[in-house]
Amino acid sequence: MEGVQVALLSCLFWLPIAVAVWALIGGMIMGDVDPLVGLLGIGMSVGVGIWVIKHHDHPQIWLLLAAVWLGMAMAPTLMVATRKAQIYQLEVDQVQRAYEQLQLRSTVGPTLKIASIIVRRGLPEHAIGMAEKALEPLPKRMAASDLRQVAQWKAVYDPRPDVRIPCAECGTPNAPGDAFCSRCRAPYLLLWMKGRRISAKWTRRLTAIWIASAAMLAVVPMADSMLAPNHATLAVIGILGTGILLILLSFLPPREKA
Repeated sequence: MEGVQVALLSCLFWLPIAVAVWALIGGMIMGDVDPLVGLLGIGMSVGVGIWVIKHHDHPQIWLLLAAVWLGMAMAPTLMVATRKAQIYQLEVDQVQRAYEQLQLRSTVGPTLKIASIIVRRGLPEHAIGMAEKALEPLPKRMAASDLRQVAQWKAVYDPRPDVRIPCAECGTPNAPGDAFCSRCRAPYLLLWMKGRRISAKWTRRLTAIWIASAAMLAVVPMADSMLAPNHATLAVIGILGTGILLILLSFLPPREKA
């Protein structure tokens, strides 16, 4: 019977721990997780798993199991936020490159690229206005597919012509139709997107807070109840200190590359 309990605990603990370790390694490779945060998180996860197997008969072991699975339940939300941040950053970079091309010469391609991105980001009026203005000089036969795309946007989003976007540089409200501010000629749509960007640094910070919170909420109570008073005090101080250090490090500005 004891062997069955150990096997059950092993599955219940090592499954989420394996997922957490895999996610942290992937995050470090992709740059979404700071290396120090990832290594400490992996060490904590593996350490908890080994400790659980050795102390499988402790009466409070199921409390730690519940804490581990609660932490894992939060992981998908964090991963989705990280993925959204990556996609948004990619779109911001694409809009910036399109603006750079527009500043060199006025072309239809970069304008339509900006329009195709901002229409998905909640600015259908400006996307349609820019696209129609760029396509107007072209023969209808040459621009047939792009005109159909604009017509589809109109049917899906039901644009309002009175929507204006204030320029982040001068504050001028800009009506749909132009990629640059009507007053200061700033790339106001690019500035608008940057202002709504989910920064990658915040996903790293959320990861650090998640790991530190898991240590504080799960490991601290178990150390206090399972270790001798002197050892428990040292363990609690070490865990709290490590968690606070992780959070502080995640808020430090990144080092500049040489």
